[in-house]
Amino acid sequence: MRLLRAGVGPHGALQGAVIAERPCALPYELTAREIEVITRVALGDSNPQIAAALVLSVRTVTTHLEHIFAKLGCESRTRLTTRALAEGLCRLLV
Repeated sequence: MRLLRAGVGPHGALQGAVIAERPCALPYELTAREIEVITRVALGDSNPQIAAALVLSVRTVTTHLEHIFAKLGCESRTRLTTRALAEGLCRLLV
């Protein structure tokens, strides 16, 4: 995101802003949905929990995970989580 223009009030407070988003390529050719799945895995969700949260079928979640594991060269959810957090692919808010 980039701040294009901001209005400043009488006491220096920000009153309004125009912000532009610029699309960027995701690493490892991941899709936005795959990033959402990675984030849910990192939170410790099971495939059925991920499916419910993202309004997908369990089979679709499984397919996303197969693609994610192949793209990142991971063989387990633990390794995926460790790598995703280390590389900033997702962030967990505490």
